[in-house]
Amino acid sequence: MATKQKVIRFAVEVEKMKGPLAWSFVEFPFDVEDLFGKKGVVRIHGTTNGVPIDRALMPRKNGSHVIILSAELLKRAKTNVGEKARFELWLNDKPNELPLSEELKGTIDFFPEFASAWNRLKPGMKRSMCIWVNSG
Repeated sequence: MATKQKVIRFAVEVEKMKGPLAWSFVEFPFDVEDLFGKKGVVRIHGTTNGVPIDRALMPRKNGSHVIILSAELLKRAKTNVGEKARFELWLNDKPNELPLSEELKGTIDFFPEFASAWNRLKPGMKRSMCIWVNSG
């Protein structure tokens, strides 16, 4: 955390959406607008069962928000659907700042065509690419 921020702590049951491409998720048990002054997507940092996370609070039609959890994250957090997971979250005060690896930064700097394509990507796609490159 770069600046002192309010840490939100809670424990909730991990759920799974219905359907063939269903995601695991937890419902955020607080009012996002009251906490953060925003209604839509809110980027957060924190931990689940002690495992660092960089996620988003995703709005639902009913006004609540959820946090999507990948199978890999559930495994690292040693939790499963139907079990409670512990969360500590705080607002990501720099949601568009990305963890560029030295290799990716070097590639962007070296190839103007790549830099041009990179700059046209939306922040979410850039974030996904950074996670993918950094996972190798």
